[in-house]
Amino acid sequence: MSDEPTPTGAAPERKRNPRRPKRKGRGALVRRAVARKDEPARDEDDRKPEREREPATALKKPSASNRRIGIAAIGVAVALIGGGVYFATRAPEAKPTEVVQAKKGILDVIPSGALAVVTADVRALRASPLAAPYLGGSRSVPGFDDVRQACGFDLIASVDELAIAVPEKGDADFGIVATGGFSDAAILDCAAKVVKSRGGEPATTTIGSFKSVRDVSTHASSGETAARPGGMLLWGGGPYVRTMIDAADGAAPTLRSGSLHEKLRAELAGYETVQASYVFSEEQRRVVSDEIAQAQGRAPAVLAHVLGVGLGIRLVEQRTSLQLVLFVDDPSRAPELRAWLDETRTGAASGIASRLLGAGALLDRMTMEASGTVVRARLDATVAELDAVVERAIKVRAMLQQQQQEEVPAPEPGPPPDASASAAPSVQPSATVAPSASAAPSARPEKRR
Repeated sequence: MSDEPTPTGAAPERKRNPRRPKRKGRGALVRRAVARKDEPARDEDDRKPEREREPATALKKPSASNRRIGIAAIGVAVALIGGGVYFATRAPEAKPTEVVQAKKGILDVIPSGALAVVTADVRALRASPLAAPYLGGSRSVPGFDDVRQACGFDLIASVDELAIAVPEKGDADFGIVATGGFSDAAILDCAAKVVKSRGGEPATTTIGSFKSVRDVSTHASSGETAARPGGMLLWGGGPYVRTMIDAADGAAPTLRSGSLHEKLRAELAGYETVQASYVFSEEQRRVVSDEIAQAQGRAPAVLAHVLGVGLGIRLVEQRTSLQLVLFVDDPSRAPELRAWLDETRTGAASGIASRLLGAGALLDRMTMEASGTVVRARLDATVAELDAVVERAIKVRAMLQQQQQEEVPAPEPGPPPDASASAAPSVQPSATVAPSASAAPSARPEKRR
């Protein structure tokens, strides 16, 4: 090969590979052109071995900027898909108002101003060995047997929670609230059948989110049944059911509005199988204070300072726990009330009633404490211990009833009726029934003698 430079125009024209960085210097380009003047122009990929060549359809490695754009696009897509799935599954649950209402607590249905409230976790009672025999299918409950017969199903078996409220006003009836897995349509149909079975005329009315059934054949105040979707049943007399409906729909204040019932039940947390709370009204506290003053020291004066009482029961398998809570209006009265309760417990434990029932050992185990304006008393027992006390109480009651029946003297037989007396009755009986004007003067001296 000649070392003489070849004219630039004689070298074949080659396409530069864009991947190769451009080499600086004209001498290098001339020497490359001289060395390859007899070779056909080839691309750089043609000079690689066959196994190192990339297929023509292979994707090029993305740059860093393209990689960032792709990751961002994937993130946006995942966010859109996830948000769509969330709102698609969430929207149907948020639309029906009855689903949200059914999640309210049972105290959210009881109007404020209640005097006494009793709540029960019926599911826990069914699972307890102590209460299960009384909730079995073979038991007879007064007032519910005709309901079961008319409706064809056991309402109590479908109830999960139950509450009974007694309003403070004397002219209002009590109310019952029940929640469970029953259908509102089945409850209303059952209520109409019960009214018909008793000779009444049922009428259905829509009130707020509830429908109610009542007997319109009588003008007297009678019971009214109301139910709504979600498994909530209300029953009571007169206008109290309407007040409970307003409370359930949020149109009236409830026990959740900072009432003393709510505070008592907060102290009973953990004892929720059965809870009872009683709040004394202002009128009742005045009456108690007057009676204590008239007792002249024979009644404990600390009872006039009691605002409310709460009782909680917890049933777990074979164990039973009870807690009693009392609120006073003055923290200085709490130790005094605790001392009186302790003295009362000691006397009751050694009394004849405790010996007959076998409850003395249980009362001895009761503990008491006072803290601030709260006085607590606690008792733990087994189901067997309480069962024995209940059985003895039933036997003692039966014995006392039999004794009372034996002590009542049988009426003595009267003299045989006299025919002459029946034919000519004396004036004295007739004067007793309807005294005449002439008989009145003779009656006055008899009264004076």
